[in-house]
Amino acid sequence: MKGLLIFFLLLSTLFCSPSKKNDLTDVFILGSLFLSQKNISFRIVDPQNPQFLFQNAKSGLGNQSLPNRFLNDGKLNHSVGCTKARIQVHSIFLWEKGIVSPGQERIANAATVVFDGEWIDNLSGGRMKVSYPLDSGETIFGIGGLANANAFAWKDGKYDRIGLRIGSIKCQLDDSKLENQHNKHLVYSMWNESELGKSDPQYGKRKIVLAYPFDDGIKKVNSVGFIISATTGYLGLDVLRNYHPRIHRNAGTEAAELADPIGNSFWDYLGAPYTDRLDFEYLDNEYAMDRYTEDGIIVLNLPEGNRETLVLNMSALNNFVYQTEQGLSSAKFSPIDFIKFDYKPNEFYDYYLNTNFIATNGRYLEQWVLPTPGPNQPDSSNGRDIGFFLPTFSISKE
Repeated sequence: MKGLLIFFLLLSTLFCSPSKKNDLTDVFILGSLFLSQKNISFRIVDPQNPQFLFQNAKSGLGNQSLPNRFLNDGKLNHSVGCTKARIQVHSIFLWEKGIVSPGQERIANAATVVFDGEWIDNLSGGRMKVSYPLDSGETIFGIGGLANANAFAWKDGKYDRIGLRIGSIKCQLDDSKLENQHNKHLVYSMWNESELGKSDPQYGKRKIVLAYPFDDGIKKVNSVGFIISATTGYLGLDVLRNYHPRIHRNAGTEAAELADPIGNSFWDYLGAPYTDRLDFEYLDNEYAMDRYTEDGIIVLNLPEGNRETLVLNMSALNNFVYQTEQGLSSAKFSPIDFIKFDYKPNEFYDYYLNTNFIATNGRYLEQWVLPTPGPNQPDSSNGRDIGFFLPTFSISKE
C-alpha cells in the first residue's frame, strides 16, 4: 500500500498543473482513506498452539473428535493441515445483539448485508454467482466494494455475530507429510448456489473433495480436478468424464461398448478401488446446525470492543488425516498411486490415461491389479483409514 501512495504523490508533484494537482490530490486523499480502512485478513492457525488457544478461548477452535474408525484401533493417526488456502465467499451477513437468538440465524433475519455476490453469465452459457476470494496471509480492503455502504458495518458494536456463506475452499496441504505431490492441492466443494434457490435439487450443502494434481498454487484456475479414491487415497475414475483411450471391461465386451456406449457403458463395471469416491466429513457441530444445512451460513461471534481489523482464523488441525502402523511417526502419506494420468490444459471433462500405464497394465479393467498396500498406505481392511475434514473457523481481532 505504501508504494501505491508514493506513486500517487509522485504523479501529483511531477506531471500535473496546479488545478490538476488539486484534483489528483483529492483522489489521492480519498484513495488513502479507503486503503486505510482495513477489512478482513485471513490466516491459517494451529489450534494446538498454547498462545492461540489462550487468545481465543471462546473461539471453538480446539481439538475436534475424529470419527470412531480413527479411535482406539491400534493405528497411528497423522494430521495434515493446510499451509495456504483460498476461500470463495459468496455472502457476508451481520446480526445485532439481542434481536435473533443464537442458533436461529438465517439469511432472512440478518440485520445487514456486508457482501452478496451478483449473478452473471458465465462462459459456458449458464449463470454463476460472483464470489470474493480470501487468500490466507493477505488483508482485504473494502470487501463489500466501493458501492457497498455497509462494507465496514462489522466495526459497529451493535453487531455481535457475522455469517459467511462459503462456496468452496482451495487448500494447499503441508507437502512435508506427503509422498506424492499430486495430493498437495485439493478443493472442498461446500455449497452449491442456484438462482432458483431451494427449488433447484442441485442447490445446497455439498461434501465433495477434489484433488488438483497439476496445479502449482491456490490461485490457479481452470485446471482439472479428480475425485479421490477411498481405497487408494489417490486419483480415481469419475463416471462423468471421457477417457482416452476409452476404458473397457475386457476384449469380449469392447465391441458392444463401442457400438452402444450408453447401453453398455464401461462404468457399469466399475467399483472400488477405481470409483469409490471419498467425500469430506464434518467435525465441527456448526455444520450440523439448521443455519448451515438450510442457508449455508457459518456464524461466528464477533470480538467485543474496538475492532478496526478482523481476522478470520482457519484451523489447520485434521484437514487431512491418515493412519499408519504404530512406530511410524515420521512416515509420509503414500497413496496407492496406481492409475497414471496425463494433463492437457483446460480439458476439464477429458481425462488422458498415461500411455506407459496402459502399456504396463493393459487396456482393460479386468487386467488392472492394485499393488499390496504398505504400512503407511491406506488399507481399510486392515484398519488404516483416511479422511478429509472441513476446517473449523473463528473470528478474532488484531
